[in-house]
Amino acid sequence: MILDSGTSFFDNFDYFTGYDPSSGFVHYVDAQVATSAQYNLTYASSSSAVLRVDTTDTNANTGRYSVRISSKKQYNSGLFVFDILNTPYGCSTWPALWLTDPANWPAHGEIDVVEAVNGATTGNQMTLHTSDGCNMDRKRKETGTVLTKNCWNGTDSNAGCG
Repeated sequence: MILDSGTSFFDNFDYFTGYDPSSGFVHYVDAQVATSAQYNLTYASSSSAVLRVDTTDTNANTGRYSVRISSKKQYNSGLFVFDILNTPYGCSTWPALWLTDPANWPAHGEIDVVEAVNGATTGNQMTLHTSDGCNMDRKRKETGTVLTKNCWNGTDSNAGCG
């Protein structure tokens, strides 16, 4: 069952508005601005959904306009498939897709499915962020490289484990 797709895809999300809480140089805008003809930062067709950053304002004193959305629904379990066609990478970009419960973070954890951190020189950084006591101290099959093993958000500048 596909829960969120088609032209009404963005109806299932709330838009975060304001400046980046982690002090990035970006200005997140609401749905009205994001979907306006002037900016066109989010739009959905029957087969895809697009989120992007504004490229028209070359004098962005407060950061370029962009979007940050959160699902209106919460899930206790499920199989989540994200068919991502393209994400930006390079200096000052930080495309990310997280699964988290913001009201109970970090106790309920956070899974960073996609996080191309800043320059993305190492590609995607899939990580877990948790409360104290969670560690990746077991051998496992994986194709990536473990950067840190302590998942506690209070260590390694909240880098998480993975």
